[in-house]
Amino acid sequence: LAGKTVCFGLDGWSNVHNEPIICETVTTSEGQVYLVDTVDTSGRPHTAEYLKDMAASSIAKTENDFKCSVGSIVTDNAANVKKMRTNLEETLEHKKLVTYGCSAHILNLLAHDLEIPNIKDQVVHVIKYFRNNHFASATYRADGNKALVMPQDVRWNTMAGCLNSYIDNWPALVKICENEASRDKIDNIIKGKVTNMGLKRSAEELRDRLNPIAIALDKMQSDKPSLWLSISVKNW
Repeated sequence: LAGKTVCFGLDGWSNVHNEPIICETVTTSEGQVYLVDTVDTSGRPHTAEYLKDMAASSIAKTENDFKCSVGSIVTDNAANVKKMRTNLEETLEHKKLVTYGCSAHILNLLAHDLEIPNIKDQVVHVIKYFRNNHFASATYRADGNKALVMPQDVRWNTMAGCLNSYIDNWPALVKICENEASRDKIDNIIKGKVTNMGLKRSAEELRDRLNPIAIALDKMQSDKPSLWLSISVKNW
């Protein structure tokens, strides 16, 4: 890192003890990412002022320890962090620092804004049932069907993956719900949702909304991301 100009990144996580940790990374112009420090923020509210002081101290420490120059800083787009970036830019020693929000995080927030809660909840209910109910799960897997995907908030794009897995495997779910050998053992509410064509069409509509964002987000999260490639996704 010596002699290089790098982008400094901050992101909040929780460790195995559920304690709040902020991970600090630097990214070189070649796309190489290095973890330079972790900060335990237990007992400290993440106010914009606190985060600004922490970022300023961490930038100075990084430049001193690794003999590099921090030219920019990237964070997520939470309100307190956006305010921190503004405050940091206003300090005399960081007037030339370029600060910006993570583009991939913005796409993830956009995907959340486009979700239809009622449709999402019903699809998740069906998938959870076929993953967790012993009979339903065994019957589904016995035919060699592909795994059903559950959405996870900490893993971006899993809602799009959930909808795709539901729609792609919908014929298999209907078969189980209508087959004489298995239908009496499937929960009636689940059968009603699986055979509801209105729900399927709504799930397809939501999938079609989210898939272009999911493709763009994957490009943005790649090892060599390109903003141009992300926004040039077909049907965007």
